[in-house]
Amino acid sequence: MANPACESDAAVPYPFGGCLLAEETYLKEGICRWLNVFQDNPAFTLFFDFDKDLIKETLDIEGCKGIRIFPVIDKGGKMNVMIVAKNTENNEITNAEGKITHIDCCGQNGESRFYNEKVKDKCE
Repeated sequence: MANPACESDAAVPYPFGGCLLAEETYLKEGICRWLNVFQDNPAFTLFFDFDKDLIKETLDIEGCKGIRIFPVIDKGGKMNVMIVAKNTENNEITNAEGKITHIDCCGQNGESRFYNEKVKDKCE
């Protein structure tokens, strides 16, 4: 499913999913829509921080052409994400037994200057 932001003239699409946007308006508008839908949900989480080395380790898996991000609810009842590597066939990369063995789990929540300065209390 294509994202309307990725269909704009400002977007640079990538063959294995996603696009590069250079206009922060899309980010702000998307965060505002997220807030409007989820902020009253007790599971709500604003964003997820992952260490660069953890993401790089995933991208360096043999055969990796991209990542897949699964939304999850953690054992504490909060929204989170788990990230796995995917291959050129758009499948998760597994071991010989067919199991995913490298899962980037459970981003932490910190502070976001962009959110605090440009989004917080500014959504319609």
